[in-house]
Amino acid sequence: MSELENYIQYLDSDDEFSYFLRMEYIWDDQKYLEMLQHVKDVVVSFGSKDVLPKKVIYFFTGTIDMIVGIVSKDVFFATTPEGYQEQSYRELVEQRKNELIELKKKFFGGDYYLFD
Repeated sequence: MSELENYIQYLDSDDEFSYFLRMEYIWDDQKYLEMLQHVKDVVVSFGSKDVLPKKVIYFFTGTIDMIVGIVSKDVFFATTPEGYQEQSYRELVEQRKNELIELKKKFFGGDYYLFD
């Protein structure tokens, strides 16, 4: 199965990060890293081409904004998931939010090396 097919299958699953985030209102860093890995795999597999699939473009034009919007609201931090201290959870989410914002800037800036 190609990277794109894996990504499409991932997008249709209940494990997809943005879906989980919307439904549970909890940051799951493992799901976040899995999402980024899927996107990275597709971007790398299309690296020598001048195009990217629409599903990946939507990640940069829609999904990132949706994730940033959700975690930017104070109500997102109304509860802290088990296993986290409130401050460390906030710091993790803020760090990941900033990573997504930088990734989007790189994408729109035409940076070929989106993932360092």
